[in-house]
Amino acid sequence: MTNKSLVATGHGYADCRAFAGFNILAAPLPGYSADEREARVFRRASGVGTDYSSHVIALAVQDDSASYEGGGRLFLLVSHGGGREVWSVPSFYDGGEYQRALVAMPERLQYAALYTLYKMASNARHEGLETTKREYTQAFVEGRLKKSRPKQGRVFVNIEPKPLAAVCSE
Repeated sequence: MTNKSLVATGHGYADCRAFAGFNILAAPLPGYSADEREARVFRRASGVGTDYSSHVIALAVQDDSASYEGGGRLFLLVSHGGGREVWSVPSFYDGGEYQRALVAMPERLQYAALYTLYKMASNARHEGLETTKREYTQAFVEGRLKKSRPKQGRVFVNIEPKPLAAVCSE
């Protein structure tokens, strides 16, 4: 498996295979029944709460790695209204203490920790896509977006840097 954050996506229907090949270590607050969804509403002392009922999250390892200690990587399996996502959790070389701490947390705290990791990764991905989109749009408008001639059936697109005079005047 390559070293990327978003490993797989799926449609989320019964025949979805996005989560195939993973062993679940922890699945805090699972399910989509009314009671299970209500468990993912986090209330404050005032009674007002934040609703996370649309997201079911699990912590997993790949089938081929028996444990995180053995060098296996951790993954977040996220199911929500948009389908399923599998996110790779960056390795933390501590002999498995990180994994054991996550698994040992109380269920609501565990859900909060895993959801926070998911949102951080998801937001970073969306910000990166938006930044890239803006850069390519600006380069196109300025005429700096260049396409190579086909070589061995491949075409490369790159952004030429701004002229030095334009960079210094900004």
